[in-house]
Amino acid sequence: QIKMRIATGCLISYFLVGWIAYCFVFEEFTFTDATYFLMVTLTTVGYGDLTPTSQASRLFTLFFVLFGIAIVAVALVEIAEYIMKQRGALLKKTQADIIKKAGADEESVRVKTSNPFWERAKAFVHAH
Repeated sequence: QIKMRIATGCLISYFLVGWIAYCFVFEEFTFTDATYFLMVTLTTVGYGDLTPTSQASRLFTLFFVLFGIAIVAVALVEIAEYIMKQRGALLKKTQADIIKKAGADEESVRVKTSNPFWERAKAFVHAH
């Protein structure tokens, strides 16, 4: 869960730094324009309707986009991984609840539902 919090913090930080830089430091974009510019550059679309006007702003944008894409990519992977883990845990709990309600234990259900052909196929693949 700590990775999820770090990833979320990185995404929020990306936008906060971008808003401050483009609204107050380098440009005088409105909040909406700065958000639009951040999304367009982050997704590498680059429509060209909003562009950095000063040399300092261009230099900042160069590094901000370069690091921003990497940071956001890693953050999105961490968030997706967290969601998948939560989904897997929920699925296991649901399966256990269904087995419990059916009045069977997990091992007997696994044995009854296992297919000997697939078990042999899996063993063959792992052996080679």
